[in-house]
Amino acid sequence: MEDGISVGLLLLSLGIGLVLSAFFSSAETAFFSLTKSILAELKEAKDPRSRRVVRLIERPKELLITILSGNALVNVAVAVIAAFLALHICGITGFPASAGLAIEVILVTGIILILGEITPKIVALKHAQTWAMWVALPVDITRRILFPLTKCLDFLARTVSRSLGVEHRRLSLSEDEIKALVEVSEERGALDEEEKEMIQGIFEISETTVKEIMIPRVDIACLPITSTMQDVIKLVKENGHSRIPIFNENLDKIAGIVHVKDLLPYFDNGDNQVELAQVIREVIFVPEGKKIDDLLHQFQQEKAHMAIVVDEYGGTAGLVTLEDVLEEIVGEIQDEYDREVPLSHWLDENTLIADARINIGELNELIGEDLIPETEDYETLGGFIFSQTGDLPGPKESLDYHDYHFVVEELSGRRIGKIRIERHKPPDDELGS
Repeated sequence: MEDGISVGLLLLSLGIGLVLSAFFSSAETAFFSLTKSILAELKEAKDPRSRRVVRLIERPKELLITILSGNALVNVAVAVIAAFLALHICGITGFPASAGLAIEVILVTGIILILGEITPKIVALKHAQTWAMWVALPVDITRRILFPLTKCLDFLARTVSRSLGVEHRRLSLSEDEIKALVEVSEERGALDEEEKEMIQGIFEISETTVKEIMIPRVDIACLPITSTMQDVIKLVKENGHSRIPIFNENLDKIAGIVHVKDLLPYFDNGDNQVELAQVIREVIFVPEGKKIDDLLHQFQQEKAHMAIVVDEYGGTAGLVTLEDVLEEIVGEIQDEYDREVPLSHWLDENTLIADARINIGELNELIGEDLIPETEDYETLGGFIFSQTGDLPGPKESLDYHDYHFVVEELSGRRIGKIRIERHKPPDDELGS
């Protein structure tokens, strides 16, 4: 009778131990599978269980040590109880104790793996939020009970780590890993499209050159140093810019920039005849190949908002502003002075009017096919036309390229303005209809 009671108690203890093992294993998976979006929801919830989950996860190291300590203690207890049970059964049946213990080790290891580790983790992974809220209270109680033990274990772990030369530092991810996380986060709804593009823009600025984002030389709104204050004000009204590049003789000899606010004191004093040389500021010069992340750092260090871009011969190639750099990260920035003019519009389903400044990639996207190859020889539609004609085309000059007819509709000095692109035949999907 006593033997039956002993075996029953041992089996009951073994079952309780396995339940606790499954509890700690599932709790670990549930807590550490919670995404940032779920945690954000829990922080806003007024449910006490939600607040307890957030409070626990805000101290991840303490939480992890608590769960691992509890799980380890329970698994050791299960192994000891199983050993006593095996020896007890061997004593009753006369089975060799060594063989019984060997069988017990194999069976208990398998049972703990299946019932105490793998199965509860799989279940908790599928229902992480729900399970974390249910187990938060008992885990918190366990944390308080095991607090002295967890503190000792934390101290010992840090001591051993330091003695082995292991530094405590944050987990670092590669650029590709972060990009993959961004893609997954967007797919799961944790990030919206704008947030995704902003994060991608941060990485792309290290690969983008100043030449790719600069305002080209022909589009620079500037004045000679002999100009008057009235000339500056007129240009500011026309373009909405607050900083105007000033040059000596020609655009390749930039003297500096004039900031509109530097002119205000002279207007207050009624002195409208001040020479620009008195108010001109220094400007920084950067090469075309400079990466825009380096340019951003330079802007920060020199407290500048504008730079003149120079080519390999030292001539002025263009102009770049802090706004141009930031737009590569956050997208187009429109202020009250910006007049957004579309670079293209369709006249009909087969005729497109495009500005010569339109990027080749954007043009191909509009047309719906890779019509013009993207090469280092040109970046815009105007550059492509120059590469095909070999010279500045005249008004209404045209050329045929594949199934398209290009006509120069507008010229501004030595610069191509608008180009009409006509499709000789309808696209394939229209032919088949």
